[in-house]
Amino acid sequence: MVITTRALAVMMLFVLLSIVPSLASGDSDGHRFWRILSPGDSRWAVIELRWLDADLQEISTMGATPIASGEHASWANGAAGMDNDESTYWSANVKADSEDRWLGVDFGEGAAVAVAEAEVMQYNHEVYRVFRAYLEYSDDGVVWDLYDQADLEDQCDHCEL
Repeated sequence: MVITTRALAVMMLFVLLSIVPSLASGDSDGHRFWRILSPGDSRWAVIELRWLDADLQEISTMGATPIASGEHASWANGAAGMDNDESTYWSANVKADSEDRWLGVDFGEGAAVAVAEAEVMQYNHEVYRVFRAYLEYSDDGVVWDLYDQADLEDQCDHCEL
């Protein structure tokens, strides 16, 4: 698995979780639900989350439903983390740590979408960024299976804070 980052702006960090299907721990078939989870306590804030197919093309979320572990306010809901607008963001709660924050998508009844990679743009501030992420899938939105995981801690040694 390859993880790359690049600073997009002083307050943003872009993380590409590159998951090679042949090396991934989960199955590469399509699934209805996908999410990125930050295990443990955090104040994670996600500016943009994009889903990519095996050809590295963005998977459209038009008509899909954003899902999340919570929202800080109506303007910081799951949709704000997948709206292609870098001036908005999702966070479950920016005032306090919470456990196992996640942001994802429900592609809809009968959908089977194969995700190969996830692009995560998070705030580049030690309080709002995370150091580990899990890519998970589900067919019912209740039971989640691990597709892959990445350590992100060493990816921001030279980022501006």
